[in-house]
Amino acid sequence: DRQAGSDYRFAYLSSFPLGPGGDGSLVRYDLTNASRQQWHPGPGCSVGEVVFVPRDGSKAEDDGWLVGYVHDEPAGTSRLVVLAADDLTAGPVGSVEIPARIPYGFHGNWIPTTA
Repeated sequence: DRQAGSDYRFAYLSSFPLGPGGDGSLVRYDLTNASRQQWHPGPGCSVGEVVFVPRDGSKAEDDGWLVGYVHDEPAGTSRLVVLAADDLTAGPVGSVEIPARIPYGFHGNWIPTTA
């Protein structure tokens, strides 16, 4: 949210497996050098919309975490994942299993306690 209305370098998108090229991954696009990173949550799983959570005191655009839900279609469950925004290829730094399916489109915003 701190980049809203300003120039930005990075875009984070979910690649839903609904059409050609979509595979359920989370993709980070670097709009400056046209590169990308990708993380796939596993067979039958898809990443929903993520929220960027900045590290306390950070200034760099990608210094923080991406928080969102992974949907496991075959199991009918979900998990909340936390990934480092600057390195998707490292995979989650944290994960919470949820014994129910969280629907696609369920998302929120991050509001720090100092706000």
